[in-house]
Amino acid sequence: MKLPYVRHVNYLSPSALRQIEEDPVGFYLRRLGPKPETPFEEQFPPTFPSSVGLAFDGLVKECLAGLSGVVAVPPLTDTVAKVVVEPDRALAMGGRLLAHYGRSAALGNLLLEGPQALEVRVDGAIDGVPVRAQIDCVLRGNVPIDWKVAGANRPGEVSPTKGYLRCLDSRKPGEPKVHALAGAPLDQVDEDWATQMCIYSELLGSKVVGIEQVLVGADYARFATFRTTISDEFREKVKERLRQAWAAIVEERVVPEDLTVEELEALR
Repeated sequence: MKLPYVRHVNYLSPSALRQIEEDPVGFYLRRLGPKPETPFEEQFPPTFPSSVGLAFDGLVKECLAGLSGVVAVPPLTDTVAKVVVEPDRALAMGGRLLAHYGRSAALGNLLLEGPQALEVRVDGAIDGVPVRAQIDCVLRGNVPIDWKVAGANRPGEVSPTKGYLRCLDSRKPGEPKVHALAGAPLDQVDEDWATQMCIYSELLGSKVVGIEQVLVGADYARFATFRTTISDEFREKVKERLRQAWAAIVEERVVPEDLTVEELEALR
């Protein structure tokens, strides 16, 4: 009997593309097959680092909205409600990171780039594939950027990703560092980042993309800023990946059809 596809996916997102490629069984069970008895959130509970990321995300957007005049931001209470793992500790760490962001001058530099919109949902199509993006921030010139928080569980132990345009330390705000590979295409720096930002930039019609990497320290923080492009070759690969993923969904061949739902669940 053919494996049932009883739910529908209306679009792909960067996270959905990654899941269907890396965990097709999980993609099917979560999005296409019969609704599971145990909610997905209970099967894969959030972590403390993800809570810190959410806390910083909400706080920095509220701060930028106040400083730049951009008002289209969900209420901070909506974000706080999602911080469920050690919420007091996560929100406190998020607040400290925001303070270090300002102290390091990284926040001021970002304001000079002209934030135009925050928490932007964009629906569109890339090569005929329906795509949805939830973009952290759009700068002047339609440049999409995304914040990446790292090191919440290992303060001071995580190094910035190679290729940053500048890295600022809240302990030494006037001494930015520049990586030797600054300006290299993002796909040469981090392919997951490049996939996400490629989709964002295709929807916005921008060639330039940005990442703000937030690195948690013991009593400080570092902020690595990336502003670069994505190679044409990698863009074409992302488009092909989207086409293949969408075809697998439409043609109902995400997972082997000769398995039962129970057998699929046993593979998790």
